[in-house]
Amino acid sequence: MEESYDYSFPIDCIFAELDILGFKKIIQARSESLSNAKNMNPHEAVAENHSNKVLHIDQIAESYQSHFISNIEDSNKDKATNIKSRIFSDTVVLYLEYGNYVTTRLENYKEKIYDYFNLLAIIMCNSLLMLNPNVFPNMAINLTSKFPIRGGIARGQIIAKEVNSNTPILIGEPVIDAYEWEQEQNWLGISINPKHRLGIQQLLSPDPIHDNLYDYWTQLISDNILVEYDVPVKIKKQREDGAYVVEAGYKKAFVVNFVPKERRFVNLILSALESEILSSSDSSIRSKYAETMKFIHFVTAKDKYIDTKKLKNNYTIVGQD
Repeated sequence: MEESYDYSFPIDCIFAELDILGFKKIIQARSESLSNAKNMNPHEAVAENHSNKVLHIDQIAESYQSHFISNIEDSNKDKATNIKSRIFSDTVVLYLEYGNYVTTRLENYKEKIYDYFNLLAIIMCNSLLMLNPNVFPNMAINLTSKFPIRGGIARGQIIAKEVNSNTPILIGEPVIDAYEWEQEQNWLGISINPKHRLGIQQLLSPDPIHDNLYDYWTQLISDNILVEYDVPVKIKKQREDGAYVVEAGYKKAFVVNFVPKERRFVNLILSALESEILSSSDSSIRSKYAETMKFIHFVTAKDKYIDTKKLKNNYTIVGQD
């Protein structure tokens, strides 16, 4: 049975912030379409929307529910993990409590933290598979399943409190650190904020005080759920004239792997990423997808695939018989 908490106290948790890349453009395209339609007759407006594949707001909401929210919720059917989620527009937070200010349950939560990272791998894999229309061939042609995500992970104390039973308060350093690291990355991917790596490693390492000698950090790495990698980032530098410029760079971090062992799934993802690169005129978008492909090629070269069984879920085709 799930233990109850006094949420007026800080809780210790693993915290991830995920963001949909490109969601703003879907909404903005809708707004621009409405503006243009004011100067057209009804038949012209319908034809214009159809030719530009602009989604009606109802279609956006239906697709968002069917793909993005279902990816988060259906991939986390195992309620024993006690993973909490908050979803608002193009942002998701997923956090797992392992203790609070007055009591600790850390000794019981190492395996659940392992499962938490496994869940993030499932969600990330799903989001990339959804870029390929062959994954959902029966979807209506005017809906989108393209909800690619990028995320940052941190750990520490937060206040998580309900107001009027439904409005959450989430305050704490991990909230800021997860968000800032997510924003710094320049690809599609989820990874641990480098300044939180040691803390998370210690959290999952053997704990002789509580007789928990299993090394879940090493297990995450040996199972290829976490892979150390030079993550592409945006580096802000100040010029001699005082102005700031953003340059491309790399920072070593532990990445939540999403590359399945079964080749047909890898091909679906690679094909989708290649298609996105070819269809985009925005160099920054092409760069993000290209960097994601580089990670897949790195995993392939190093044979660091995830066992497909670990990506089995209630949402996409991965791991299904």
